[in-house]
Amino acid sequence: MAFVSNRSGENEIWIANLDKPDEGRFINVSQSPLSTETRPAWSPDGTRLAWASHAPGQPDSIYIWDSNHPEQFARPVGLGDWPAWNALGNEIATQLVEPNQSYLTAYSLDGNLSMPLVPVNDIRGMDWHVERANGLPLQFFKSALLTPTALWQMQIQMIADVPGQRASVVKLSDLEAPHPYLQDAVDESFSALRQRVILETGWDALASLENAYTPLTSTLDPGKEQDWLYTGRAFALNPHTLNAGWMIDMREDIGTQTFWRIYLRCVAQDGSQGEPLRTLPWDLISRYNVDPQAYDQGGTYAKSIPSGFWVDFTALAHKFGWQRIPALSNWRSYFKGTQFNEFILTGGLDWHAAMLQLYPPDIFITPTVVIPPTHTPTATPKGYRYKTATPTVTFTPTPRPTYTPPSP
Repeated sequence: MAFVSNRSGENEIWIANLDKPDEGRFINVSQSPLSTETRPAWSPDGTRLAWASHAPGQPDSIYIWDSNHPEQFARPVGLGDWPAWNALGNEIATQLVEPNQSYLTAYSLDGNLSMPLVPVNDIRGMDWHVERANGLPLQFFKSALLTPTALWQMQIQMIADVPGQRASVVKLSDLEAPHPYLQDAVDESFSALRQRVILETGWDALASLENAYTPLTSTLDPGKEQDWLYTGRAFALNPHTLNAGWMIDMREDIGTQTFWRIYLRCVAQDGSQGEPLRTLPWDLISRYNVDPQAYDQGGTYAKSIPSGFWVDFTALAHKFGWQRIPALSNWRSYFKGTQFNEFILTGGLDWHAAMLQLYPPDIFITPTVVIPPTHTPTATPKGYRYKTATPTVTFTPTPRPTYTPPSP
């Protein structure tokens, strides 16, 4: 039996030989202390074991271990985070995770792609029951091309006094935020997402936000001069929810960037809401625990998987058009740079175009700094002191008068 255990200090793939007594029954087959392994899957003939491996700063990869050569280390097959063998055992299907989109594909055992990328969303498990290695059924590809029905309906309010027919921001009801507004094109999506979160978790996680629309008169933190909060197309979850234990984040390194997957704790812990977690979350708060290593790397993996039932907020927000954003390059030393709690709805616009929906082009005109002329000091001639002779005072004796006797 293959399973995941953190008995070595982090998630590793172990095998339990049920024919052996307690001593020697358990074997660590992944033996990778610098990565986290999950989701083991046996090949149909039971001789090879595949699993997903995650290392900080590296994309998720699929590894295969051959039980016929247990002394050899597992070898990588390709990128992915959830392996599933086909019926013949000569292909492995997996999910490729991009920042805001996932794809289904398959590899042959030599590492070559054997199936084109198929867009998918919110995969919670995979199994592959195909008798022949000829890819997925045609119906699957057809379903991937279908456009799902929108979960909200956009309603634009026509305001006559807005100059230049630009968009406006709309105030959100029963919302705590420094400025409880969003752009008119996204407020319905936010409200629909908020109601869905209440339904899925049992509590209103979006009733209090760190930020929503931020006017230009307000200054955000360093590094956020072009943040989407200025466009009214973004919101930031309240980080106090993380401190209270009702929100956790999973670190996902995709390419050279770091992203976060947010999970919200459910009120009902009887299994009627959410699902259990299967991977270790990233503990951002541990950077403040006087641990030099945790401080340098911006936190650590949690020591254990939190118990209970949770809802994947990132996947839920994606259904309503909201995307996560990458952390800033200095996130390890700058907590605000993690941007773990910010979500945006671009509507196919870049930041510059989104700003022009609210503001005139003049906001992008930066005055040229004119340095006022300064008086250039001229060299002052250096004065010279000439040494003059000092007259020597000499004393001339004054003749004393002589006595002359009077004449007779």
